[in-house]
Parts: sequence; C-alpha cells; structure tokens
Amino acid sequence: MSNKLEEAQKDVEEVRTLMTSASRKRVQDMLANELRRMEIEVTQLQEAAVNAATLQQQQNPKTSTPTTYDVNIRNYSWDQSDKFTKLYLMLKNIQSLPKESITSSFTEKTVQVKVEGLDGKNHHLRITNLAGTIKPDASYHKVKTVSSVLS
Repeated sequence: MSNKLEEAQKDVEEVRTLMTSASRKRVQDMLANELRRMEIEVTQLQEAAVNAATLQQQQNPKTSTPTTYDVNIRNYSWDQSDKFTKLYLMLKNIQSLPKESITSSFTEKTVQVKVEGLDGKNHHLRITNLAGTIKPDASYHKVKTVSSVLS
C-alpha cells in the first residue's frame, strides 16, 4: 500500500512540474483538474494507510502488564498476648508472590499492608487507630503458606 502511495505522490509532483512548463490555457486547466484528482487520490491513500495501521494496533494483543484493581482487605484476625500482637491475613496463593510485592508499614498507632498483583488485584489493609501503641521498629511481616502474619 505504501508503494502505491509513493507512486501517487511522485505522479503529483510530475504533474506540478508539467503545469509550470505548460503555456496554453486549455492544457493548464486540464493539468490543474488532473492534479486535483491526483491529490484527492493521495489523500485517500494516506487515510487508508492510517486506518490500516490503527486497525492493526487494535487487533494486536497488548503485551503490557495486566490490569489490576485495588481491593480493601476486610477479613483478618489477630492474636494478642502481653508481648506480641499477631495480625493474620488469609490470602490464597500469597506465597507465590515475589517478596517485593508484599509491603508493610507501621507507626505507633497504625498498620498498613499492601499485597500487589495477587490474582489480578492489589490488596490493601489499613488500620489507623490501634487500641494500644506498638513499636514500629520491632514490627514486621512474615509470609506463610496460606496467610500473611504480622507481628
């Protein structure tokens, strides 16, 4: 298709050259009419090329990263003693994720957990007002077979 477009563009240039050398009015008018027709043809070929490229892009599957969406973790449990508080998040297949996909952050009164890319979802848990204070520097998360445990 691009070869046909290139040939049509070359024909338009040649007709323009011929117009500059034509001295008779009737020949100039005939060349002007032919030039307009050829320019329309070039425009149509260009539009067809753009449409073909757009269609090809739409038909080719994209190889970018899969789309994920965010979900809040609502189901969790905890175990509390004088020394430790453990928070349990039950998420299937969490152990199959790379370590960098699971992050946690702690302050004295908050806990935040992010699990990114698990089954097409980004899971978030945020507890902003804990009943007591915790030691953020001693807090961590641990991934187990079926759940993530925070201490």
